[in-house]
Amino acid sequence: MNQVSTFLLGFVVGVIGLYGAMHYHVVHSSDGIHMIARVAPKLTNPYVDVRKFTAADWQKNHELAMASLRANKAKMVQEPTAGLQSSIQQTASHASVMITDKASLANW
Repeated sequence: MNQVSTFLLGFVVGVIGLYGAMHYHVVHSSDGIHMIARVAPKLTNPYVDVRKFTAADWQKNHELAMASLRANKAKMVQEPTAGLQSSIQQTASHASVMITDKASLANW
């Protein structure tokens, strides 16, 4: 291959890669790797690992959350919020046990 054809091949591969990075998120979740269409073309966060995302992380990456919901991948967004809800319930039940214990100690 001569130098011109090598350059043109590299140029075409670069343009295709840039187009893909601007129009799709590559998301690594607990159930595999997904390509999710972006809401608006940007070159931010071309690859995102959401396996350890919390609800706060999803709030920071709201564009990714909206794109995931549009692509019917809502399970990725709901998993961390379900974990947050269960931890809040556990904390609330632990606090009520502590209050009950303090009340029973006061009456003792």
